Amino acid sequence: MIRVAYFSESSSIYDAFLVTRLSEMSGVSILTFNQKPEIKVSVPIITLPLPFGKLPGHDSPRIYSTLSIKAFFLQRYLRILKPDILVGCGLDYGLSSALSGFQPFFSFIWGSEVLSPPKLFPFRAMIKFVLARASQVLVDSEVQVEACLQLGCRRDKVLSLPWVDSFELDSKLKGIDPDREGFRRSLGWSVDDLIVVCTRSHAPIYNIECVLESAPDVIDKAGNARFLFVGGGPLTSRLKELATELGLGRKVHFTGRVEQARLFRCLRNSDLYVSSSLSDGTSASLVEAMTCHLPCVVSNIAGNREWIADGRNGFLFPPRDSKRLSELLIDLATDELARRRMGDAGFETSISRGNWKTNSSRLLSALEDLSARKGQPLRQALPKV
Repeated sequence: MIRVAYFSESSSIYDAFLVTRLSEMSGVSILTFNQKPEIKVSVPIITLPLPFGKLPGHDSPRIYSTLSIKAFFLQRYLRILKPDILVGCGLDYGLSSALSGFQPFFSFIWGSEVLSPPKLFPFRAMIKFVLARASQVLVDSEVQVEACLQLGCRRDKVLSLPWVDSFELDSKLKGIDPDREGFRRSLGWSVDDLIVVCTRSHAPIYNIECVLESAPDVIDKAGNARFLFVGGGPLTSRLKELATELGLGRKVHFTGRVEQARLFRCLRNSDLYVSSSLSDGTSASLVEAMTCHLPCVVSNIAGNREWIADGRNGFLFPPRDSKRLSELLIDLATDELARRRMGDAGFETSISRGNWKTNSSRLLSALEDLSARKGQPLRQALPKV
């Protein structure tokens, strides 16, 4: 069995998903500098010692001053664990992985790290360094593949597959019985109200303001439309202020951050899904909504176009165009048959593309190829940092 050292912050749903799936096909140990890992998995979690806080993900002098120290501690534990493959996740852990000199090094890249920051120095140099040192690169969309190629990565090094399991997701969603009347009453709404749900984080890249700006027209013309914002983030306070300025009152509701079960309950009891993101690879939020048979209205960006065929299984609108967004939402809010047709088509897309049985075989093949590659030992000597 291949032994994998999974090196990450261990705090996201993607970490939990990937670690769980990797453990089904290999032996996995988690290495992290996070003193309080937030994921719950059935594999060993080793917290590496570090005399200061986590490496910041954005521009800061500490992003340079701590890298060699992190790589040093990583080297020490890799000598003890003797894994066959090191998986380094994201830019910060990927940089330490690349500096450690360990091979084979499998870089798992998050979408934003190749789609947005590389336009800025020094992030472009950092991500190019990680891509150059990696033996293999995993992304979840073709738009990220193209971004990696533009950053100088060889095409044969990049593996693209969605990090979702729509069959498992469908099973979880079906396990939550819809309660249209009770759910709406809990929010202070009527049983006949139509809910437009947005489950994106409240960060600039997700452009939640555009959804709020579309709401007055939708509520005015659809009558019974209500907007539900599930999640939170640094812009939550400002978004609530904007909702007040727009006079939306009790016709919008902010849940704050919620557990997965509550998120799924919100999806199961909503009627439309909306996302105004400015950048995305494969959006887990979008796939969750599609698996829940929700018709989706999302921004016309490359990552979304890989999942949404405009007019068939959802609608695309120009990013930041709240007027066009409101028009599409009104069309669907007033046409139940169109909502049902689009929701069913979206579900079929989700199930066909999010088939983890197929996707996992590709990942396993990549892991086996790394381990068996001729002329490359499984555990190269680690240079001193």
